[in-house]
Formats: sequence, C-alpha cells, structure tokens
Amino acid sequence: MLDLLQIGKFGVLNSQKLLSSTSNNINNVNTEGFTRRRTTTYTNSIEWGVGRTDTVRIYNQYVQRELYGDNGSLAYYTAYANGMSSTDSMLSDDDMSLSTAMSNYYDALSSSVQSPTSVSSREEVIADLKILTNRAQTLNGEIQKDIINLNAQVSDSVTKINNLTYGINKLNMQILAATGENNGEGDKNEVYLELCDSRDQLIKELSSEVGISTVTQSNGSISVYMTGNGQVLANDATYATFTTKTDQYDATKNYVYMTFNNLAGSAQDKTSVKLNENDIGGTLGGTLVSCSEIRQTMRDTGRLMVAFADANNVQNEAGFTLEGIAGGQILNIDSVYATSNDPNQATAGLCEFVAGKGSNVTANDYRVTFENGKLQIYEEALDGSETDITDKIGAANITADAAGNLVIDMGDYAGIKLSFTKSQADLNAAKTSFYFQPTINQAYTMSLQISKPEDLAYATAVRVRTQTGNLGNATISLESMSRTGTDMGVSVNATTHMPQFNTDAPVQIKITNDGNYGIYSQNGTLLATAPASCKGQNVFGNAVKADGTAYAADGYPGYEVNVTGTVKPGDTFNIEINSDGTGDNTNGITLAALKNQNLVGTSGSTKKVTFTEGYASVTSRLGAAAYEANNNLTAATSKQAETEELYQSDSGVNLDEEAAALIQYQQTYQACAKIINASQTVFDSLIAAF
Repeated sequence: MLDLLQIGKFGVLNSQKLLSSTSNNINNVNTEGFTRRRTTTYTNSIEWGVGRTDTVRIYNQYVQRELYGDNGSLAYYTAYANGMSSTDSMLSDDDMSLSTAMSNYYDALSSSVQSPTSVSSREEVIADLKILTNRAQTLNGEIQKDIINLNAQVSDSVTKINNLTYGINKLNMQILAATGENNGEGDKNEVYLELCDSRDQLIKELSSEVGISTVTQSNGSISVYMTGNGQVLANDATYATFTTKTDQYDATKNYVYMTFNNLAGSAQDKTSVKLNENDIGGTLGGTLVSCSEIRQTMRDTGRLMVAFADANNVQNEAGFTLEGIAGGQILNIDSVYATSNDPNQATAGLCEFVAGKGSNVTANDYRVTFENGKLQIYEEALDGSETDITDKIGAANITADAAGNLVIDMGDYAGIKLSFTKSQADLNAAKTSFYFQPTINQAYTMSLQISKPEDLAYATAVRVRTQTGNLGNATISLESMSRTGTDMGVSVNATTHMPQFNTDAPVQIKITNDGNYGIYSQNGTLLATAPASCKGQNVFGNAVKADGTAYAADGYPGYEVNVTGTVKPGDTFNIEINSDGTGDNTNGITLAALKNQNLVGTSGSTKKVTFTEGYASVTSRLGAAAYEANNNLTAATSKQAETEELYQSDSGVNLDEEAAALIQYQQTYQACAKIINASQTVFDSLIAAF
C-alpha cells in the first residue's frame, strides 16, 4: 500500500514537471531567444516509481554555430550592398552623369567652332561647362554625406558590439556561478536555462555585427572569437571593447581598434590591436568596406575631372581668344596641401598637378616619409596597402628649388609635383611623414576659371604659309598646336598677353639638296633635319639634331606641321604667329577633338581611355562591386534562411506538438492521482478490517 502511495506521489510530481515544461514552451512561443525545453524522466532503480528528472534546452549546437556564421555573412553583404547603393544609383543616373554632361559640352563646342566669332554659341559652351562642374560638385558632395552617414553607422555598431561582448562575459560568469565550475550543467534549473538562453541570444546578435565562431568550454562557458583573425571577443575571463579612431591623415576614414579587458587578475590588463576592415565581417565589416569603396569613387571621379580639366586647359592656352590674346585655363585645378603627423608641419607639403600630364594622374594617395631618416615614397591602394615607389620615381626627379627646398617631380608617374618648405636634409632630421590625397576632393573643388565666352581660344597661336615661288607643288599644314610656355616654341608675352616665338623656336622649313627637311630658327640657325623618308609628315617629330638626338622631346615645340606634295630643293615653308586670326577655328576644332582622345587613366592599369570611357570605368568599378555584393547577399539570404529553419526545427516551439504533449501529461497526471486515490481506498479498507 505504501509503495502504491509513493508511486502515485512521484508520478504526480513528475507529471507536474512535465506539464510545467510544456506550458513554459507554449507561453514563450513568441519570446525572442527562447529555446524549447524538454524534461527527461529517469527510472528509479532502487524504489518504485520514477527517479530524477532533468529539464534541458533542445538545440543542435553544430547548426547553431553554422547559423552564427550565416548571420555574419548576411549582415556583411547587407551592409556592404546598402552602403554602396546610394552612390551607385547616383553614378548611373542620367541626371547626375558626368559622361552626359561632358558629351553635351563637346557637342556644344563642336557646334560653336563652326561659327568661331559667334558669342551666343560660345555662351552655350560656357553653360554646359557650368552644368558639368555643378554635377561634379553635387556628386562629390553627396558621396561625402554618404561617408558621414556610414561612419555614424560604424560608431553605432561599435557601441552595440561593446554592450554585447560585455554582456556575454557577464553571463558566462553568472552561469559558472549557478552551476559550479566542475559540475557541468548543474541541475538545469530554470535560472540556469534562462541564463543560457540570454547568452545565446547575445551571441546571435553579436554574430550579425561581426563575423564570429564559438567554442564551448568544459566548464560550460562559451568563448567567442572573430573568424577573420581569431581574436577572442568574449569568454568567462575577458571581453573585447571596440573603439574607432579617425585616420591621422584622412578625416573621412575611421579605423577600428580592439582592447582586451582581462578580468582574471586583480587589475585589468588591457592590450589594443588595430583591426583590418577585411577581417571584421558582419555589419561593421560591411559598412567599413563599403565606405572604402565609395571613398575610392571620389578619387576616381577626381582623377577623371583633373584629366578633363588639364587637357582642355592646355589646349585652350595654346590658342587665341576672340579678343586676340592668349587663352587661359578653362577650369581650375586646386593644389592640395599634405597632412602631416606633425601638427607644426600642416602646410609644409604641397601637391601640384603638372600641366599636360593629366593623363598620368592616378586615383591613389601618396605618403612621403622621412621617419627612418631618409626619403621614402609610398603609393596607397584601395585596401590601404602601401607600395614603396621611391625607385620608380628615380633620383633624377628628386631635386631642390632655388631656396634649397625639396621638390619631387612625379609628373611622368602620377602627373603631380610634390614640393616642401624644407630641404631634404632638414626633413630627414625631423623624421616627419606627409600624406597627399591629390584627387579625393578635386571634383568638389573644381570650378569654371574663364569669366566670359570670349575667353574660349578657338584660334591657334601659330599659322603656316607656303612661300610663293616654290618649285614643287607641296603645301604646309598645321597638324596640331598643343602647348605654349617658356619651354616650348611659343610663349605668352606677360604685358600684351599675345603669343610670341621663343628663342630658337622652329619657324621655317627648307628642303635641302638631298630632299631632307631642314628646320630653322628666326635667325636662320639650322636646328634639326627631318629625313626625306618621312615624306613631310610630322616633320618635328621625325627630325634629329646634329648630334643625332631626337629634336622633339616632351612635346616640344608644342606644335607640329605636315608638308604634303612634291618638294624640290630650296622650297620654303614658314610658321608664323597667327596675328589678327580671331576668325580662325583651328584650335577650337582641336579642343572639340579631345572628346575622342585617350586622355584619362584607368584603375589598376596603364591604359588610357576617353573621358566617356573613363566615367564608364568609374561607374563600372563601383557597379561591379555593388553587383557582386547583391548577388552574394541573395545567396547569403537563402543560406541563412535554410539554416535558421533547420535550427528552429529543433529549438523552436511547435504549438501542435506541445498541445499534444500537454494532453498526454494531463492524462498522466490524472492517472497518477487515481493511483493515490486507489492507495487511499486500500488503506481505508485495511483500517476497517480491524
């Protein structure tokens, strides 16, 4: 009888636990982070009835770990794609397109040069130039706003990560306190189970902010690591704190540092490391990488605008305006001061763009350092990696100005010249670093330089004339006029602003007795000779000096001529300043022809392309990154959904299943209660028998 009563009592108590477990599951079906409970009953091998019961959480730890990884991938590609989406949309929008604005400018220019003296047609050209510069400024300004927003998102993500790592560490310690370090999972009471749920929920949230992996330790705590570099983020003895620091050279770029808060000793032992943005993963990593991508778009756009402005400026300066003076710059290209790790050297380094070298300009930043007591020049790529290019620049291009200050001519390499306010020896002694960003803000700062439509220089600075009385039927034509300057054949008089020949400028071609083309200066000095085999084409380019060296080097003399037809010894052809040639449109035609010339560089290549193709390269580079990110996002979304479903199939609450279990446990409870009633009846019968 007593056995019967004990069996019934244990059965009722066990049924109560089973009912409590399944009721708890039902009540928490919509609770975030809740893991389904299961109560397991063991047979009592000593006495009648059931033995101990354990309540555990039902989940697949291997699927859970995979889910953490999938959460990180999904969050990374979401942040990466979203971070680039605004800039990508602007680049591909016709209303914002620099390519469209450039095409409209060249179309207006081509139409205008047909009537070179028409001011109204020139007004249209100026209007299209204003539209172009406004679009460039707007595009660059909007990208800057995107960068500010992304940096704010980075700060928000860092704050969230810090709260999560701290919370995981504290929960690990609370779980150890609840179970005892050497007691495994303890008695699995509800407090313990809730702590485990809370910890898993924090880890799940962390997995979306940064790529993680987890390891369950023998004492029941969980260690969380970054997947990219293996650094520990949280365990039972330490947690990581993230901080952001602005780049000392670039105010638009943030770096993330991680500090370890070691709590194992009596004092906190803190060690900080700088994180590589490509190793972070999750929302934080995706945001940082997208920010770098659109920052590079600013550089790409700046390079395009510099190449465009330089080509048009140089060509306009090679011609005459409608007012009969030498042309000037159409667009300004700002010089850029370097930033320095020494605040006292804020204006000690200056980057200037070399006229005529716009096609060499890159979309890279440069660091010039004297930290080791010697000059070293580094080129920085998109991912922040640096390449030492000191030897590529060459010692011949590292000189000093009249005051003895350092000058680095990188015109042939990158279209720029770097100048300093100190000598190289002083800079070596100071061990300072300078950071140059030539193109990142050029699209924003560029503006129209000419003040009126008459300033467009459609007329060329020189003209050619076939001398009367030649025996042959050949005529001379001006092939091109590309440059003026003191180092060219033609310069501009500082007083009259009129073009003039420099000393030893080639002004005449005479055919020698052996059919060669002799090139002469104003005073009749033979400067060089082009062979008869060139047949009068590109005379200066094919000419050689008396010492056998090439006559035309680095664009000299800034103009080129062709002699076409049959020549005879003594035939003479003249080159003259184009005085009173305001109705000429030769230089204007050359200006318009710049549209189809390969004058802008492309990323990662020495290839030159047209301005339209250059803009297509800018849009396609970011567009390709955005396309890849969106494709990966689609795949990551599908993979994460499958893993989440698989995980929930074990740990999620199924109301139908729980309802069936509830009925089963109710019936068990009722049956066990009847056992107690039966034992009571037997007991009463026994008492009545006496």
